[in-house]
Formats: sequence, structure tokens, C-alpha cells
Amino acid sequence: MSDLRKQLDALKSDNRSQRYPGDLVDELLGRREPRTVIFRIGAFATIGGAIAAAIVLWLGHRPVVPTTIQSPTQIAVATQPAEAEPVIPVAAFPAMDAFPQDVPLTPSATQFDIPSMPEIPSFNLDFSDTSDTKEST
Repeated sequence: MSDLRKQLDALKSDNRSQRYPGDLVDELLGRREPRTVIFRIGAFATIGGAIAAAIVLWLGHRPVVPTTIQSPTQIAVATQPAEAEPVIPVAAFPAMDAFPQDVPLTPSATQFDIPSMPEIPSFNLDFSDTSDTKEST
């Protein structure tokens, strides 16, 4: 092994042996909260949601207590009876006319003349090498 390789290996091992004396993450970020706090928050949220759902169901299924109905102090009196509209029985309607046989149900197929798309004279899609233009020198 060459001297250069030995020096590089020695510097590499020296570099890897350098360590910070302590826990750098705890010193920079502070004390980390344990997972039990997150679990407690989730548990309390779940319990609170269950209690809210139970209250909504309990209020929705309670029997309705009838209220006392007070008699009105003034009663409206109709002066003229309303005229009843005559009732026509269904059997009294005339029969529906038959569909005419000479009218087709679908339109007839006719030839449509659709004009072609207009061309843009300044836009040429012909990329062939046979052009009539000459390069200027």
C-alpha cells in the first residue's frame, strides 16, 4: 500500500472517531414529548366525539311532549260557500288519437355540405427539402 493511501485511511479513521460529547439533538431541539401525549390527545378527542354523538342521538329520540292548544279568540266565518269545481271522471275523456303512420319517428338522413377548413397562407406544413427559395449569400 502506498504512503498516500495509508495517510488517507488514517485521516478517515481519525475523522470518524470524532464525536460530540453528549446528545446534540436534545440540546438543540429541547426535550422531546413522548408518544403518550399524542395518544392521550387522540383518546380524549375520540371520547369527546362519542359523547357528542350520544347526546345528539338522545335528543333526537326523545318523545315529543304535546303542548296545550289554546282556543282561538276569533273564528273566521265564510260568508259565501266556495264553488266546487266540477269533477270529470277519467272514463269521460275522449280517446287519444292514433299516431299518424306517414310521419317517421326519426329524421331522414340528408347529405350535409360542410365547408372545408380555411387555410392560413403564412403557415406551411410542407417540410420537404424541395423549396423554390434560394439562400442569400
